[in-house]
Amino acid sequence: MGRDKTIVNVASISTLAHEWLSGLFKASGASVLTLSQSWRHEFVDRGMRMQVVLRGVVTTGAPGISSVRAARFSEETMMSADDMEDAALAGLDPGELETIPSLPDLNEPAL
Repeated sequence: MGRDKTIVNVASISTLAHEWLSGLFKASGASVLTLSQSWRHEFVDRGMRMQVVLRGVVTTGAPGISSVRAARFSEETMMSADDMEDAALAGLDPGELETIPSLPDLNEPAL
């Protein structure tokens, strides 16, 4: 059977940083991470791929609570939804289970 099915879950990188944000927020992210890890083992024989993207702050342009929370972060520490998607797909191609999209190193000269 070919790999024709893929599940991509998204959680926050704060899932791994226990000192950030609320316990409930981190617990829900940890659940998504654990579920993804479990499903990878459970569905591997069925030809399914699994990935969990542990994202940082993503700018969506949507107004609301997320915009207020994002105001606490500098623009350099946020990524666009398109950049997050590109990073997720780049991690999915080689079969990463956990993908952590990175931001560009602002100290490096642009090519």
